Amino acid sequence: MQHEIVGSVRIGPEWASIKRRGTSGVDTARILGRSGEGDDEVIYLDRILHRQDGEAYAEGWRACGALVTQLFRAR
Repeated sequence: MQHEIVGSVRIGPEWASIKRRGTSGVDTARILGRSGEGDDEVIYLDRILHRQDGEAYAEGWRACGALVTQLFRAR
């Protein structure tokens, strides 16, 4: 299922944040770990920031997860 882009993601060395369209707030979580090979990238956060599995963000980021948010993208 294709989701429309609902916002943007910012990734720092220790924190990731999600800014949703139409809101003034920013949701932030600590990065627990990173993995990936080549152009594939996965970032594991310490809490749930997404609202739906497969939620799409700018620059190709998507989110999924039941206990924590996993941000992933394939370039």
